[in-house]
Amino acid sequence: MRLSGLPEGCTVHFRTERGKEHRAPAAAELHWGTDAAATAFVRVEVRRPDGWPVALTNPVLLG
Repeated sequence: MRLSGLPEGCTVHFRTERGKEHRAPAAAELHWGTDAAATAFVRVEVRRPDGWPVALTNPVLLG
């Protein structure tokens, strides 16, 4: 995933049907891995330090 133009201090959250799986400071490029055996979908959220969303993806179905 590549990110650009974000406000300073944002974090990226990778979510699955089990909830939040991974959280990382926003960077120009991020890597996180899973597969269809571990989860049915992944959704990515970029949030400001106060928790407000900056960007959200639709769920990406794996399988």
